[in-house]
Amino acid sequence: MTGNADNIVLKRNFVDQSLEFKSVEYIEIKEAKDRKYDTQVLDSATKVNEKGDLLWSGRGLQWQLKQQGQELLFKAEGGEWIAYEPDGSRIDPE
Repeated sequence: MTGNADNIVLKRNFVDQSLEFKSVEYIEIKEAKDRKYDTQVLDSATKVNEKGDLLWSGRGLQWQLKQQGQELLFKAEGGEWIAYEPDGSRIDPE
């Protein structure tokens, strides 16, 4: 949190076997003061093409209702909103 940059390396073998891509956001840090950050989401992606390139959406992440009358339940967890189906299964934003 106090560094100007972080570098993380994940081995390809681990990523291919253990991780599933859900989404990514491209953000701008507008101001940093006393470990508090003012950010702005510039773009997001929830899909990749056959080469593995991110397919940017041109907007921030948002939940999409799939059918009329669908209900989602929202809970604040860890400082962000998480959506759930009435049966308790998590719904990720698109």
